[in-house]
Order: sequence, then structure tokens, then C-alpha cells
Amino acid sequence: MLLTDFETVNLGPLNELLSKQYDGMESRFAGIEMIPSFIMSAAFALEEFPSVNGNNNYINVGIKNGDLHFMIKDANKRDMGQIEDDIIRTIKSKRVADTWNEEETFSIINTGMLEEDIATTIIEHSVSAVMGIHSIHEKPYTFSDKKVADRPCMDISLTYKADVITKEDARDFLMDMKDLLENPEPSDE
Repeated sequence: MLLTDFETVNLGPLNELLSKQYDGMESRFAGIEMIPSFIMSAAFALEEFPSVNGNNNYINVGIKNGDLHFMIKDANKRDMGQIEDDIIRTIKSKRVADTWNEEETFSIINTGMLEEDIATTIIEHSVSAVMGIHSIHEKPYTFSDKKVADRPCMDISLTYKADVITKEDARDFLMDMKDLLENPEPSDE
């Protein structure tokens, strides 16, 4: 059985960090500036919740972003700069896969490119879970101090195999992703 959980993420802090990082520079990513942050956050969260990674002892994150489909091998052993370089190298080399790579242990699908507010992603291959990242909209967001303000928010989803991943691990994984994305740390580069 497949289940899906959803969580709303305030992307304001990540937007601010990326704006400072790319200030005065043309982005190398042409609209996918946040993807490295999602990969890095997923790698950290997958280390905390190995069942979401299919209990593999390595973390290979696959990305499906429109026609762009690639994998970051050993994502947990790479820093942000290495992940960014891997993405740029893949885009420039046109070595983009048209099918899922069987070495992937976790997948991220960007339905936001299709302007989907929220969607249930489908597990297409041997992974135990797939995270969906959806479109960004200004909407009311409740902070921990109970104040509410309009923020750029994205709903993320986790579709998972209930016979492999417990409901608690799925929820905790999504909360970890939310925390990592809402509290980004600047790159050392």
C-alpha cells in the first residue's frame, strides 16, 4: 500500500539566502536554483530516517524536473558546491536520463514546473519513497510564535510504501525536510 503525507514549507529564508548567494551574478541554474538545497536537505534527512531511503547504506537522489532527469550519487557525501557542479555538468553534457536509474535510493519530482499546487507523486521504480515539490505561492503561514504572515510557501509531499516506512518515520522525515529548508545555512563557498 502507498500512502502520501503533505507539509507546507516557508521558503522565504531559502529565497533570501539564494538571493544573497547569487546577488549580482547570473544564476547557473535557469530556474532550478532551489534544487541543490532540496537534494542536500534530503540527504541529511535520509541519514536520520534510513527506512525512507529503503534502508540502503548509500544515498543516491534522483531528480525529475520536467525533461531534466538525473541522479546525484552519494548525495550525503557531497557538499552544496559539488551538487551544483554535478547538476551543471549533467545539463551541459546533455546526459539526462529518460528513465529512472535503478541505482536511485530516493527520488524528488518537481511538479511545481507544471504549476501544480499539490500532487501525489507515484513511485515508478525500486525506491521506497518519492518526494514531490510543488509550486510556490504567497499564502498565510503560521510561525512558531503563532503570528501569521504571507510568505512564499511550497507544499511538499512524501509518497511511500507503508510496508517499508512507518507513518511516524514518514511524518518525521517531512518535518526534518521542513526544518532544513526553513533554516538554511549559507554555503562555505
